[in-house]
Amino acid sequence: MLAERLAGKSSYRKKNGDRNAKGNLALANKKPLIGESGDLRREIHSLVSGNSLTVSSAMIYSAIQQFGGRAGRGLKVTIPARPFLPIRLDGTLYPEEQADILEAINGYLMAGL
Repeated sequence: MLAERLAGKSSYRKKNGDRNAKGNLALANKKPLIGESGDLRREIHSLVSGNSLTVSSAMIYSAIQQFGGRAGRGLKVTIPARPFLPIRLDGTLYPEEQADILEAINGYLMAGL
């Protein structure tokens, strides 16, 4: 299972990207971002092409949820990042989620042997 992101809180992470004790406590007290409709969760899609896996959402507000930014008329409202995908701004995965994904892939490959 993918751990929730603690958006914009570098004080919750060690230099290597792992959560520190403060981050673990904050995560334990954090409620997941789940809208009433659940549309964002249902609209996560994946596409495999060669050696690549692309995960995306077709929801119009998915980018602002993931990365945060300015919105509204005149871009006067700042919306904080509330990531729902385990991806950093540079496109890399967080260490814990990368380990979970690799474990799932290895399990799948080993089951076929």
